[in-house]
Formats: sequence, structure tokens, C-alpha cells
Amino acid sequence: MRARAEVIAESCDGRVAYPLLRSDPPLLLRPTHSGLTLQAGAAGPIGGDQLELVIRVRSGARLDISTTAAMVVLPGPEPSRLDVSIVVEAGATLNWIPEPLVSVIDSHHIQHLKVTAAADSSIHLSEMLVLGRSGERPGELESSVRVSYDGSVVLHQTTHVGTPTEVAVWSGPAITAGHKIVAGELSIGPHVAIKPPTALSSSTARGSRNPIHRQGSFSQVIADDAPAARSCLEQLRTQRPSPSEDRELRLVRET
Repeated sequence: MRARAEVIAESCDGRVAYPLLRSDPPLLLRPTHSGLTLQAGAAGPIGGDQLELVIRVRSGARLDISTTAAMVVLPGPEPSRLDVSIVVEAGATLNWIPEPLVSVIDSHHIQHLKVTAAADSSIHLSEMLVLGRSGERPGELESSVRVSYDGSVVLHQTTHVGTPTEVAVWSGPAITAGHKIVAGELSIGPHVAIKPPTALSSSTARGSRNPIHRQGSFSQVIADDAPAARSCLEQLRTQRPSPSEDRELRLVRET
């Protein structure tokens, strides 16, 4: 199946309006009081599906995009693919907050998220990959994120897991360390506070937060389950710098 969804969001009298909003099953975009939800119009994606989502947020507009449920990737004769392309104009705000993507045994899915954001825009992106349902191994999953802000690439990362011939590599300590969840969160914009690098570790999750721009940071977590991943991301998001780190950050701002 081939499907394409496209939306343009703009500010109109203090609210968001959509001069362009079209979608094909299984990519169904539905307006809500807070933005748009991406609803699953059919099961999947199923192996062989080719899906494309194109988004533009015009200057001054705010767009929140969520999904109604987790996306469960199902096996098929060929890999499934989802390409998401987002443009955020100056002064606009985008919150991309989908539910988890679940990689089912024997599936093969490729997902690319590309964001091009102008200076003075604000973006918040989150991603959670679930490596197999309870008691099963994942299928093959390739997820890449590329974010350009004010003309510079601030993040370009690919996570490739589930390859049967490379189990020792992707499940090793350098990637998933045997955990079922891989999650990431990026925030960048004029109102994002500068924070130093930090790391957290518990019996169920490990994560780190690192600056990627003078106005942004990226956090990544591996965890045993989704609640542990969300808890770790929340701690990384809210953790305050120590007094010595705070003094160093003030010096950075002043210079």
C-alpha cells in the first residue's frame, strides 16, 4: 500500500488553521483542540507499505502532533517504510509526540524523520521504540532522525536493531544492552535553558542528556519498559545543574 498525508498549519486569530489537510489510509490526520492526531486507519504498517507524511508549520503557528495508539509494525513480503518530513518556519512551534513504535518478530521497518527548522522556531521531538512484544524478539528496525536548525545539522542519528546476524552487536552494551526500550527526546528553541551533560542509571533504565546547540539538548534512554523510560526522560528533563555548573553556564551566556 502507498499512502501520503500532508498538512500546512498557520496561525489565524490566535488559533491554528489548516489551509491544507489531506490524508490517505492508514495515515489519517484528525484535528483536535490541541493540534492533530494521527489515527491508524488500518493495521500496521504491514510489510510492503510505503507511507509518507509531509508537514509545514508556518511562522507564528503552533502545532502539536500525537498518535492515538502505538504503531505496531507487522511482517510482510517486503520492508515497510515511513518517511516524515517537517518544515518549521521562524517563530513557529512544533511538538512531535507520537506513541511508541512496536517492532514485531519477523517484521522489517524503515522510518526516517527529517526536520528543518528556522532560527527562532521551537521544536520538541520524542521517539520510543519497543523491541518486540512481551516474550518475543524484535523484527528488523531502522529508525533515523535528522534535525537541521538555523541552517546547521544539530542531530543526525540512526538506530538499527533486530538484524538476526548482528544480535551481539545491537543488543550489546554500546547500543541496547539487552533492554526492550530505546527512547529519545530533543528540545531546541529560544526558550530552552542551557544545561550541562548529565547521565542517570537505575536497575531498570539508563540515560543521558547532552547539549546539541546553544539553545537545545538531546536525551536518550534505554530501559526495560515504557514507564521506566518515561521516568528516566522526565528526570533528565527536570534535573537542575549543580551550583558550580550553574556558574559556568552563566559565563557561557555572558560570553
